[in-house]
Amino acid sequence: MLSPSKVIASDPAGFSSLLVWAVVVVLAVLAIRYLTDRLRRTVATSFTQDNVALDAKPVLTEAEARFFSSLETAVDGKYLVWPQLPLWTFIEARSSDAGAEAAFKNRIDRKRVDFCLVDRRTRTVRMAIELDDRTHERMKTQRRDAFVEGVLKEAGVPLIRIPAARAYDAQVIRRQLGMDQPGANSSKLAKAL
Repeated sequence: MLSPSKVIASDPAGFSSLLVWAVVVVLAVLAIRYLTDRLRRTVATSFTQDNVALDAKPVLTEAEARFFSSLETAVDGKYLVWPQLPLWTFIEARSSDAGAEAAFKNRIDRKRVDFCLVDRRTRTVRMAIELDDRTHERMKTQRRDAFVEGVLKEAGVPLIRIPAARAYDAQVIRRQLGMDQPGANSSKLAKAL
């Protein structure tokens, strides 16, 4: 039987190269484990780096939530009411100039309307509604409002502006939307059809 000392004495170069390979394999396995663990930790924490904490928040303000409830009562199931809808989700831009199309999409990328009345069957927006509070008196907001209004007009989507209030009456909202005639579509909504 060969003892380790006889093997080393008979082939010192072969044993050393085997030992070097074993060390290289062990180091490679350890390096891969280290990098994999580090990558997992980086992916898991990449959203909260730089002392940023993330929390869920309500989609609607208190005033918007009150209006939303009254709006749903006002439309009485004739339309779906979708809040905080980004323009890009219901405005399609087409152009033979890819650069112009991309530039327009970038302009509407972060613009949204407070509420949309959506056709139950086709899922298309029939009317956009903006709840105007004091922030709409600011010059910057007025420029944004004018841009959004122009985009909606060009796309054939009527925009109704409703002043913010402490409370809302479904009947008043129906009149504001032109839905106050029983069984009739509003003239504002009919234009959108």
